[in-house]
Amino acid sequence: MRFLVPCSALFLGFLSATSPAHAADPVVAPARAIGIGEAVTDVHAVDVDGVAFSLAGARVIPEADALSVVLAAAREFGGGDAKADTAIASLSGLSKDGSLDPARKTALVQTAWKRYGLIASDANTKDLLTLADVAKRIVDSASAPIVFFAWSSSCPTIALYADRLFDVFSTTGARVFPFACNAEETVASIRTAIGERKLPYRILLDPDAKLADLLGARTTPHMFVLDEQNFVRFNGAPDNDPAMVGDESKRTPYLKDALKSVVDGRQVEIRMTNPKGCRIRRKKA
Repeated sequence: MRFLVPCSALFLGFLSATSPAHAADPVVAPARAIGIGEAVTDVHAVDVDGVAFSLAGARVIPEADALSVVLAAAREFGGGDAKADTAIASLSGLSKDGSLDPARKTALVQTAWKRYGLIASDANTKDLLTLADVAKRIVDSASAPIVFFAWSSSCPTIALYADRLFDVFSTTGARVFPFACNAEETVASIRTAIGERKLPYRILLDPDAKLADLLGARTTPHMFVLDEQNFVRFNGAPDNDPAMVGDESKRTPYLKDALKSVVDGRQVEIRMTNPKGCRIRRKKA
């Protein structure tokens, strides 16, 4: 899966790597943001579809709830009478030229996984055979690392990172919840970005920058990795080359390395970096 990045975004993204957009805007730092090694006790928000989100709730995933979401997704793909043991390949909406289309299968899984912050790809859904398998992966993700990241529909650096972030999240099994924290961001602009760029994310609304302040977010993007106990294990940029102008072999994948360490139960080596991108535009006091 690849996202569409306009050519203009590539040029602007190059500029953002050296001098972030909206550089004249003041950086408003919270009086006391949660630091590395500290726990995020809870987060409450509403997503762009008006559905409530809480961090505590995200850590508890009843099997019945997960299956209900999967069956609802299946109905969108020709599975009106589907049950837990229904074979994915049997859904009429997933067939192409008489056989199962991997891309449509991934679309089905992503529809179900979106609420839980999981990112589906052809590779990580290949071994899912029944709808119960899709639901089980959701339930098993309750303890997976959670990534909050400051997001904006208008930030060119976000667009430049799109494919890299998709690869990181789909290969590490992390659960990701972007939060839209720019004051002028609207539900309409967010929905337009989701549709035009085919974004797989469940985007939380943070118009008053409360979550941004809690975490200490400074730019879009700014990544925060939480472990199973919701302790912050990483805070910073996805990597050290936002505009992809350097040699790929010299790129340091901060976010991916942090997630792998958390999954493996190891200490994160690089726990904090300076985020690069567009400064968050908060409401004026």
